[in-house]
Amino acid sequence: MGGFPRWLRVFLASCAASLLLSGCWSRNEINDIVVVTAVGIDKQKDQYIVSLQVPISRLLGPAISGGGTNTKLVSDAARTMSETGVTIMEAYRKIQQKIPREIYFTHNRIIVFGEEMAQSGILPVMDFFERYRQPQLASYILVTKGRAADVLSYKPKIESLAGHQFREELTNGSVLAVHAKDFMNALMDDGIEPAAGQVEIISGDARGNSEETGQNLKLPDEKTTIAMLGTAVFKEDKLVGWLDDEETRGLLWIKNEVKSGGVITIAIPETEGGGKISAQLNVCNTKMIPNIGGDEPSLRLRIESHVEIFENSSRLDLSDPQTVEKVEKMMETDALNRIGEVLDKVQKELRADIFGFGDAFYRKYPKVWNHELKKQWDDRFPYLPVQVTAKVKVEGTGLSNKTYRDGVK
Repeated sequence: MGGFPRWLRVFLASCAASLLLSGCWSRNEINDIVVVTAVGIDKQKDQYIVSLQVPISRLLGPAISGGGTNTKLVSDAARTMSETGVTIMEAYRKIQQKIPREIYFTHNRIIVFGEEMAQSGILPVMDFFERYRQPQLASYILVTKGRAADVLSYKPKIESLAGHQFREELTNGSVLAVHAKDFMNALMDDGIEPAAGQVEIISGDARGNSEETGQNLKLPDEKTTIAMLGTAVFKEDKLVGWLDDEETRGLLWIKNEVKSGGVITIAIPETEGGGKISAQLNVCNTKMIPNIGGDEPSLRLRIESHVEIFENSSRLDLSDPQTVEKVEKMMETDALNRIGEVLDKVQKELRADIFGFGDAFYRKYPKVWNHELKKQWDDRFPYLPVQVTAKVKVEGTGLSNKTYRDGVK
């Protein structure tokens, strides 16, 4: 630095010193915080019920090594703490007063709403998550028909934390995965309504023991499980209905959110020998094509998929190109039926444009949308003509073209 002016050397030295001094300033030590892995929001009359799932590190640690009592500890590796308040902030502060460490939301990835909370309108709650200094807009939004607190309190059988199990299921492409920021965008934008994944505890009740000593620990009831079952449909910020698992798959086709690795299964008619064929989706693309012509707007959905067959319990000979073509037509019909069912339910019954059809018209015809369609969309959407075409291409039939039934008389 000998060639630099003295004032520049002093300035650079001061900057370096300030960086060194500020390295540890105002940081949160791991021993001073409690990390939230999932948040549940319920409502009872005019009170919010906030539930926070937090891991217990000293119980998570031994479970990693496995064996004996350590395996049992994993069932109590988290605590769910709940409090009520007239606002989310008030309930959260009550929880904070109970524990000596600072509640840390930054790593939270799951927000679950109870049905009563969702029906009353979730905009005030989303406002808190958007404004709070530890943003959670990367979190997934889920809705349950029961109480969010019960879902968070469930003791999973495989994952150590319920929040981790939710996250794994949401990333496998078979359910609707919606981040808080995308939910907020759908809530605020014209031409699209919000939707979120549905989570439920099914087949009995989930029980656990809060003792930390390892004595009398109860593992989850073997008859219960927690699962993603469908989709919660919103009109503005209020829950208006549900889609089941089959209808959700049709929704994913329409929204072009079917990921590679998904499965399509068709039943072969008895006239063709019966049985089933399952194929893995390698490529799936959906194009949404709005059109304004004549007196009424219309929309076309064009679906193209490439699949590979991995299971065949029918008598169909997949080495025959004509048979494969017949299977392709059956898969196309299955896709059309599934999409037709969800279109009919969402348009005629729920009347909420969770597909984003209005947004598609806005993008292609912004002037017409702003001057005409935007004001009328709630009335037009239920009667919007939608034409669906599907093209399925079988790219492979696995390692064998034969079926086990070839050897059965």
